[in-house]
Amino acid sequence: MADEAPPLEGLRVLECGDTIAAAYAGRLLRQLGADVVKLEAGPGDPLRRRGPFLGGVADPEASTSFAYLNAAKRSVAADVRAGLGRSRTRRLASAADVVIRSTRDGTTWLADDDLAVVEGQNPGLVTVDISPFGRTGPNAELPGSDLVTLAAGGLLSLHTADRNDPSAQPLRPYGDVSAFHAAAHATVAALGALHARLGHGLGQRIDVSAQEVVAGILLIAVPLYTYGGVVPVPHGTRAINPWSVFRCRDGYVLAHCTEDVHWRELVEVLGRPDWALAEIFGTNAGRVEAGEGLESLVAEAIAGFTVDGFLAEAVPRGVPCARINSAEDLLGDEHLRERGFFESVTATVGTWAERFAAPGLPFRLHRTPLAAEGRAPALGEHTDEVLAEWAPRSAPPAPPAPADGPGEDAAAPLAGVRVVDLSWVWAGPFGALQFAHLGAEVVKVESPNRLDLSRRIGPHADGVPGVDRSGFFNLYNQGKRSACLDLRDPEERELLTSLLATADVVIDNWSAGALAAAGFSYERLRELNPDVVAVSITGFGESGPDKDRIAYGAGVDALCGSASLTGTPGGPPADSTLNLPDPNGGIHAAVAALAALYRARQGGGGDRVEISLLEAAIAVLPWGVLDVAARGRQPERAGNRDPEMAPHGVFCCRGADDWVAVAVRDDGDFEALADLMGEPGLVRDPR
Repeated sequence: MADEAPPLEGLRVLECGDTIAAAYAGRLLRQLGADVVKLEAGPGDPLRRRGPFLGGVADPEASTSFAYLNAAKRSVAADVRAGLGRSRTRRLASAADVVIRSTRDGTTWLADDDLAVVEGQNPGLVTVDISPFGRTGPNAELPGSDLVTLAAGGLLSLHTADRNDPSAQPLRPYGDVSAFHAAAHATVAALGALHARLGHGLGQRIDVSAQEVVAGILLIAVPLYTYGGVVPVPHGTRAINPWSVFRCRDGYVLAHCTEDVHWRELVEVLGRPDWALAEIFGTNAGRVEAGEGLESLVAEAIAGFTVDGFLAEAVPRGVPCARINSAEDLLGDEHLRERGFFESVTATVGTWAERFAAPGLPFRLHRTPLAAEGRAPALGEHTDEVLAEWAPRSAPPAPPAPADGPGEDAAAPLAGVRVVDLSWVWAGPFGALQFAHLGAEVVKVESPNRLDLSRRIGPHADGVPGVDRSGFFNLYNQGKRSACLDLRDPEERELLTSLLATADVVIDNWSAGALAAAGFSYERLRELNPDVVAVSITGFGESGPDKDRIAYGAGVDALCGSASLTGTPGGPPADSTLNLPDPNGGIHAAVAALAALYRARQGGGGDRVEISLLEAAIAVLPWGVLDVAARGRQPERAGNRDPEMAPHGVFCCRGADDWVAVAVRDDGDFEALADLMGEPGLVRDPR
């Protein structure tokens, strides 16, 4: 049975900004139990004026986008530029544990001078800045948008409208990828600072750059260059073949053959076992050499199937494949429905409240409740209430003596914390990596009979394969220690048991129930250490009809709705090729685990954290589901166009491979663009 209090209950968060990133970071902290107060200036958060709207009328109180990101928060109105508003902002910050600063125009509602005064009154304050390019460096003052930060972070160069043509126009994945990922990373950093405060009583300032976050989730793009001097290009058939979105008689599927066994099973499904006998098709290297010719053969064969017919034969054979789900498909999905994933959010329409379906939590805690679903606040609804309740924080108590630990860095937020990382490839290692970044001792455990697959994937140093030479493995396992243990050997099994007994956090991304089958269920881990936080990352969660289905990031990308919403107008769906659900699941695992550990370190006991890659992916791609909830249909694929900005796209410059991302946010931007183009008259063009 769950304990009574969410892990962050009692913490106060002041959301001091008007960006999607600020709102989502606040949403995560609210879900974990913090009291989140949203400071709103002027006419309120711009999300109030972003559709889709319940009832079809552009009513700021009926915005499903605002309601999704701000449910159960409290709203305080303040003219942040005026004297009274500045005073109110300082007063609230002096009473907060965390302040999130992130604005669309790059200004700070709580200026640095004011923040310095607040920190003198409230030395335990943690301040998180989220901006396109960070608060330091030559680009600190540059404006940004999702399109621009995806371009600056390198993602757009890896994702084109034609996956097999590297010279094709770069294509933005649907949604606000950079904003949601930056928010999740900011939340991890804030929780790390709160852990540090447990030791020394002091807060700190955190600077999150969306560009840097994007650059950190590019799969093997960075090591391809640093290890081999190869400038990465869109994957297409140049990395794994086949790997593509294929048309069936009644829809689309994504299929890929990551390993040779997948290819051998796929050709059986397609009724062409002779293809497995062709020498050139026998290895992925040969299939990559065959290029589009092979992909065309596979496409022609799959075109004869219905979607259900293909999946019915391919899934049981272990072929990595998935339906290209629409948002409508998600809302009717049996697995998600059985797990109760979608939550009911309340927004105001006229004089009455209306509930609508929205994506639920990106994580689950099994011993600790998360914050209850709630209504989105009206503008300034809680101003008087919050001002009366939020008394300034007193000076922090004297910190306890620092714990001793091997190689402990006293300045590190998680010094003295031990994490046992039983995961492999990407999602799990990426989550564990966040603990290593924050100073925890992370011990990666592998079996000598099944080393981490990423050791084989490469790229390898100097082009020479070797278990310690993979840039992919080294990138996502930096700062960890390594142990190789064979669970079939009684002595080595006992060594793992002893190690787990000392762990504060255990992370695995084995298939559902596999760790328990190996003798290390959550109940067993609690016997070893009652305060342990056990994190399980699976494709579809630990319950529901699809719980045992094998998941790859690319398949989750197809299932979560991203591929169906990404693509050019009138064109087919386009998957990202970057397996973004993996780092997304990993970072949300870190968020939930850090929150659970925060409670455990204060005597609240451990917890079991469950991450479904599919649910976490849907949580950061809400717009399609919200369109269906409000309008009964999802938006059409729009390429690089944006519903709020124009011109908005990626344009070819003089060089053959030179592209520039342009996002015009308002009339001022358009006037500047027209001047740059030498066409100032465009601003007066009635078109």
